[in-house]
Amino acid sequence: MSVASGVEFGGVCVAALGQPPRLIGNIETAIGCGTVRRASGIAVRGAIGDPVREGDVIEVAAGGRIEIRLIDGGVLDVPGGTCLELNGCAQGPSDIAQPGLLAKTRGIFRSIGSWLERSGTPTAAPSVGNIRAGGFGTLSLTALTFSLLEDARAAEPNVTFLDDDSISYKDLHHGVFELVTKEAIPRHIIVEDPGETIILSKRGSSVGVSHVANSPAHMEELREAQQEALANFEKGAGSKGSGMPASEGSPLLQPINFQPGAPPLTQDPLAPVPEVIFATIQTFKPPPVPPSLNLGAGLTEIDTAKFDDFSAASGTFSASSKNGAVTFGISGGITGNVVLGQLTYNVSSTGQFGTLYLNSATGNYTFVPNNAAINALKVNSSQSFVITVSDGTLATSESFNITIVGVDDASIISGAKAGAVVGAVGVSGASPGLLIATGTLTDTDVDDPANTFIAVNVPRTSAGGHGTFTLTTAGVWTYALNNADSSVQALHVGDTLTDSFTVTTIGGTPQVVTITIHGPLIEARTAPSLTLSETHLTATALDDNIAGSAPDAALTTTSGEFSAAFVTEAGLAVSYALTITGGNGAASGLIDSHTGLSDVLVLNGNTIEGHVGTASGTLAFTITVDPATGRVTFVEHRAVEQPLGTSPDSGEAIALGTGIVNLIATVTNIDGLYQDISIDLGKQLTITDDGPSIKANATAPSLTLSETHLTATPLDDHIAGSAPCAALTTISADFSTAFTSVQGADGATTHYALAINGGNGTASGLIDSHTGCADVLVQHGNTVEGHVGTASGELAFTIALDPATGSVTFTEYRAVTHPSCTSADEAVSLTAGIVNLVATITDKDGDTQSASIDLGNQLTITDDSPTIGGFPKICIANEDHQLVNGTYDVNFGADGEAAMLVAIHSGAVGDTGFDLATAQLGDGVTSVNVTGNCDHFTFYYSTHEVGGGVELDAYLTDCGGTLADPYFKLLIEPDGTFCFDLKSDDLLKEATVTGSDFGASGGGTPSLTAPDGELVITGSNSNGHPLDVKASSNGIAVGDTGLSMDACEQLNLAFSEQQQKTSFTLTQWQGNGTASVVFKVLDGSTHVHDFCIDVPKPQGGSASIVVQETSDASLINTAAFDNTTSTYTLYVGKAFNQVQVDYDHAATGNATFTVNNITYTEKTSIPSTNLLFDVSAADRDGDSATALLQVDIQGHTTWTPAFTFAPSPESAAMVGDSTHMTALVPHVQHDLIL
Repeated sequence: MSVASGVEFGGVCVAALGQPPRLIGNIETAIGCGTVRRASGIAVRGAIGDPVREGDVIEVAAGGRIEIRLIDGGVLDVPGGTCLELNGCAQGPSDIAQPGLLAKTRGIFRSIGSWLERSGTPTAAPSVGNIRAGGFGTLSLTALTFSLLEDARAAEPNVTFLDDDSISYKDLHHGVFELVTKEAIPRHIIVEDPGETIILSKRGSSVGVSHVANSPAHMEELREAQQEALANFEKGAGSKGSGMPASEGSPLLQPINFQPGAPPLTQDPLAPVPEVIFATIQTFKPPPVPPSLNLGAGLTEIDTAKFDDFSAASGTFSASSKNGAVTFGISGGITGNVVLGQLTYNVSSTGQFGTLYLNSATGNYTFVPNNAAINALKVNSSQSFVITVSDGTLATSESFNITIVGVDDASIISGAKAGAVVGAVGVSGASPGLLIATGTLTDTDVDDPANTFIAVNVPRTSAGGHGTFTLTTAGVWTYALNNADSSVQALHVGDTLTDSFTVTTIGGTPQVVTITIHGPLIEARTAPSLTLSETHLTATALDDNIAGSAPDAALTTTSGEFSAAFVTEAGLAVSYALTITGGNGAASGLIDSHTGLSDVLVLNGNTIEGHVGTASGTLAFTITVDPATGRVTFVEHRAVEQPLGTSPDSGEAIALGTGIVNLIATVTNIDGLYQDISIDLGKQLTITDDGPSIKANATAPSLTLSETHLTATPLDDHIAGSAPCAALTTISADFSTAFTSVQGADGATTHYALAINGGNGTASGLIDSHTGCADVLVQHGNTVEGHVGTASGELAFTIALDPATGSVTFTEYRAVTHPSCTSADEAVSLTAGIVNLVATITDKDGDTQSASIDLGNQLTITDDSPTIGGFPKICIANEDHQLVNGTYDVNFGADGEAAMLVAIHSGAVGDTGFDLATAQLGDGVTSVNVTGNCDHFTFYYSTHEVGGGVELDAYLTDCGGTLADPYFKLLIEPDGTFCFDLKSDDLLKEATVTGSDFGASGGGTPSLTAPDGELVITGSNSNGHPLDVKASSNGIAVGDTGLSMDACEQLNLAFSEQQQKTSFTLTQWQGNGTASVVFKVLDGSTHVHDFCIDVPKPQGGSASIVVQETSDASLINTAAFDNTTSTYTLYVGKAFNQVQVDYDHAATGNATFTVNNITYTEKTSIPSTNLLFDVSAADRDGDSATALLQVDIQGHTTWTPAFTFAPSPESAAMVGDSTHMTALVPHVQHDLIL
């Protein structure tokens, strides 16, 4: 057997005899790294031959090994990874460690390995060493085990075998000892079974004991150790048993937990190896081995608080012996056969708590408990029987212990162990008894007085916390529900909640009393609602004969089942009643809309009446309840004010004041206890509004004013209309007819107002015709004013409203601009949506509804257009500077003068036979083509403003946009006068002559004169000597014979009038090559410019020459060639009257040509002509009126003589700036040739 302690050791377990270290052996083999730590604490490396003494600690590193030759001849093998302390040798008489005295067993060495690793209790571990030879020393296995526990005594003083003194062995059989725990109730533990290990561990203030069966290998080791101990015993060395006194003179074993008397002697490291004395082995005959006994685990009987009936417990004891069969017995037992459960027992022993029956042959046993004795226990106890076993030679005994756990028996309680209460959740009234439960408990107890309890005089909170309880010593308990508890408040009808409390008898027996908490008997649920509408009120005396908008007497009453607003426990009767908070005369919260007085309440039986002002006032409504069914009927008689006026009326509802009218439902149970609950009936009764309504009709009146009636006042800049009349500048109409309204049950009035969409300063959409500024709007009360330009500008118009009647008055003060229209009296209105007329109907409880119309769209102002006429027919002589004045009728109207306009009428001039065709030439220039009466000419004109009037200036010539040669002037004044001034009767027109126009002749002539006399053609040579010229259909040339211009010949073209443009062609080309020609341009005797151009023979047969005056400085004195038309354009900076064609020489070849198709401007007198003018007067808003003015110019037929050119200057005189084109260059249209 072995004993282990779960105490944590503070160091290695050492057993010492209190002697100086003794020699044990020498190191025989040393492999790897190993150290020897001496008892003195000095550590040296282990080497072969080093001595090993008691207290030395051998440590071998992994992979190493040390073998120690012991003094008894044995070899101790210490493998790698082992730490071994050599202790446990007995001391012989000669104070030398004798062979065979080394404590041994592999099991113990394994334990050392575990302890040195501080793993707690001894457990199986890898072997730390082996003893291959030698016997068992005088220290027994048990003593050796305890010798390893030296440091345990201080760690656990409550364990007896680790006490601070030596262990006292009880005089038991050999190898058996008893352990006694230091606990409140000490336990006695018999240590005798070598097949198990007893483990003691601390558990709080007690000691835990557990039995662990040894493995077969461990048992074999223990058996070997036992045999060695017996062999030593036979040698006579030491005592015969651990419990016997020592032999006189023999060394006594020291206490296992001895304190060394002196420190060990310091080992001289240089001392010689001590002499090894080999002991003589003595042979002894071993004594007989006593039988072994195994009782197994003891029994435990556990008493409870109740009266227990304990059952018999059975088992079997086991024993073995090498000396033969064994016989079991009970110390102090009696013999006699007893049969229990088909088993026969022949030995028995009766103790205090029961009888143990034993079969001596088989070891079977049965323990029969004494029920009365065990139940009578209040504390723990035990019962022990000593079991013996004998093999005829030796006997062994062991105590069989039965643990008795004693408990005091409980009382037996009866009576009212449950109760019930009802929560008053949400109720307005209840019987107090519903919240309380009571009952009485009784008890019986053999140890204490009956019907006696521990009183609870101060209310104590129950286990569930839902209430409190009290208890009298007589067992009367009372439970009071905490109705405010949140869990109780969460209960509904039919719900339950369980609570409990515990009471205790005088003997300490508890009893739980259970309380069932029921939900309320009644509770309120969602209530119906009743709604009436004032729209259905009929005209009766009660409502001042004011009907709603949809009167219907049947719809002025409504009812509903309000029993649905409550839920109760099944089977309970319910009654209903009405109450008024505050009693009769209390205000209902409703206000009579007709009078503004409060409706007050009066209770008459099951009906509550609402009266206007006082309890005797006019009946306004009633509320009636059926007390048996809960049906409520609501009737209205008069209209009431709704709380908030809305626009438009939304049919908003109002209910009676909160908490004023209550419906009470009362439920009573079979015990006569009640609960009642109230709902706010008033807030479930509502009356919806019958608001007024108003809407705009599809049509509305319209107001129209005419500017023709404006009078000349400072407001209109003293400009009167065409028919001024102050009375007609204002107009009114009733615009209430533009709306349709319904006043509703409350009665209502309608009010009218003007509104400007955009506020003051918003543009009206009207434009002041005098200034062109917008008329902006400004509202002053019930009047909207239109001001010119800004809010402080001149007053242009007003729109005034009577807010009570809806009458609108529209007044004009100034003219406005009208859109372009063919009508003379077109109308204009204010911009849509800018000025609105709003009609608002308001009933007596403040509900309103509004409708509006676009008033501005209904107000118009018609135009006052200008007028013109009365022009006389004018006749004037066709002579220069003829002047005629005249008058005409004109009226610009209220808008005022804007402009006078005049233009040549396009079309026939009456029945005169003349027709005028006009065309716009741009830049304000208009051409007039006059035809008729065998005449055809063109003139040009432009107009411009002069002092408010208009002047038309006519010219006979248009030179590139510049008009020249004044024809006439017409001035139209806005004051009704005009003046026609004929400036000149001469007419310039374009003429073209060819060679045929001069008549063909066989020979030359000094000069050729055009039919109109305004062109004279002469010739000369290069030296300036005159030469004849001749003409034919092929053209004109110099010379008497032939018809061609040859080199060194010059053809002179002289015009009677200055020319801005002239042209001719070089045609009839003969030969090939290029002619170098100089074109000389002159104005009288003034040289303008010479253009030297090499003209090749044209592909088309002719080349055109154009001489043209220009104001473009970049073109003056330059020439351009258009290759497409073969045209040379020669630009000069002034008018001219002579062009000379000088064929200077032939540049190449021998080309010749003629001149033909000469175009120029001729002057003639204008014949009799009739002109027609469109004269217009325009006012300031763009309107205009037009009248015709006819002027007859009566001319003569005498033609002006043609101008005769002076002789051409000599070539030598033509000196000056010139440009000579010397080479043939390809040109494109509009190219400039310099």
